[in-house]
Amino acid sequence: GVADRSKIVLAISFGTAGFHIDENGVLLEGTVYHPSLSVLTGRLAQPDTQVTYSEKYRNPAAVYTTEDGERYRVWYEDARSVTDKIVLARMFGITGVSLWRVGTIPAAQGYDVWSAVLAQRRLTVGPQMQIGRTLL
Repeated sequence: GVADRSKIVLAISFGTAGFHIDENGVLLEGTVYHPSLSVLTGRLAQPDTQVTYSEKYRNPAAVYTTEDGERYRVWYEDARSVTDKIVLARMFGITGVSLWRVGTIPAAQGYDVWSAVLAQRRLTVGPQMQIGRTLL
């Protein structure tokens, strides 16, 4: 184990992982699709997009249909999943958080992760949570 937990940092990436699916949610191909933050934000705003949250994996997934009728399921980070990860890290005494891709951390209305990170920082009891800004 690590004797000094201050040397451990939870790294959270804001990448996406999408998969081409059929109308029943069955995977059509093994290629992983990585929509950009702007594409994902637009898809989340579509009225027919279905967002679910996996209690098992602690991540949201959005299922949407493209303009050409193709369906995709995309896993991504949101305020709830980031909060879950920070709370879990705290349970193990880890107080450092590194957010990958600063500048592209979602902070748009309807898809705001940054506010959840700041809220968790304010809730920290004991050693102050350190939030590092790491760029790829």
